[in-house]
Amino acid sequence: MKVNLEGRYTSTYGFVGRNNLERQAEKIFGKNWVAEDDLDQIQLLCNCISNEQYVVESIETRDDNDILVREVDNWDKLIKSGSQAYNTVQNKKQTIKTSIELLDDAYRIIMDLTKSHDDHYHDDVQDILSSIDDVQYKIETLFED
Repeated sequence: MKVNLEGRYTSTYGFVGRNNLERQAEKIFGKNWVAEDDLDQIQLLCNCISNEQYVVESIETRDDNDILVREVDNWDKLIKSGSQAYNTVQNKKQTIKTSIELLDDAYRIIMDLTKSHDDHYHDDVQDILSSIDDVQYKIETLFED
């Protein structure tokens, strides 16, 4: 039989009372236990009943029911995963932008070198510049909307 512990509570005492968990609380916290850290105590009770099925958190509210117990819905994992993916994309974009800047620097240096009068050297440099242009164009198209 599945137990539903979801809800809003004022304290560990309220959680234990509403869900008839007196025996479990005594087993975990000892006889004549005292509510000390509501969030931790409620999380311990939830984990003993159904391991990692519930999340216990404090919420802002106008009444005293400031402890929320909810089923784990993987939302937190999805948010974290999405955040990590976003950070990865941002890091890759920064790496590409840095690469473009390096290509620009290389292009400027090579352009300065082409001012020499050696025609054979000039043709080789032009081939390199053409390759740099191709790579730079491909990278820049990644940022177009």
